Amino acid sequence: PKSIERIMHREGFFNHRLSIDVDGQGHDVLPRDVQVDPVTDKPLHLDFLRIGPDSIITVQVPVHFKNEAAAPGIKRGGVLNVVMHEITVRTKPATIPEFFEVDLTGLEIGHSIHLSALKVPEGVRMVTRDKNPTVASIAAPTVVREAAAEAAAQAAASSGQPAAAEGAAPASGAAQIGRAHV
Repeated sequence: PKSIERIMHREGFFNHRLSIDVDGQGHDVLPRDVQVDPVTDKPLHLDFLRIGPDSIITVQVPVHFKNEAAAPGIKRGGVLNVVMHEITVRTKPATIPEFFEVDLTGLEIGHSIHLSALKVPEGVRMVTRDKNPTVASIAAPTVVREAAAEAAAQAAASSGQPAAAEGAAPASGAAQIGRAHV
């Protein structure tokens, strides 16, 4: 049980080919499902899918991101917005990628990475509903909005005028102060 638990907790457990022995005969399999005890989280039951060398299977492959420090958008306070943590592929068992790697070098705020930018090994086909979905993007920080609202409140306080609520029309005769759109 301990060896199974160690293997189960690795990334991509359901993508790794295993060999199991049933009545003295070896079988190549992929894990399909694990049932665990609701209290102890110990595995109670495992389901496997028997595979052959020419089988075509559908699996979820994790996405890894590298070079976050080399992305100017992240350095300036942008946030990496991951849209797809895993990508569904159809392939033979021998060509299942361990993971897809996305390089963030040079990406600015507002830039996005699409599925077509990934390096796909030969014999692997992406399964998606959209033609070229977004995998991740660099989003503007939300702190900018809070800082702009705070600056508007301070400007209103220093001029003696009450700050207008966001989305509210300014009072008649009063100038609108410090509205920032981000």
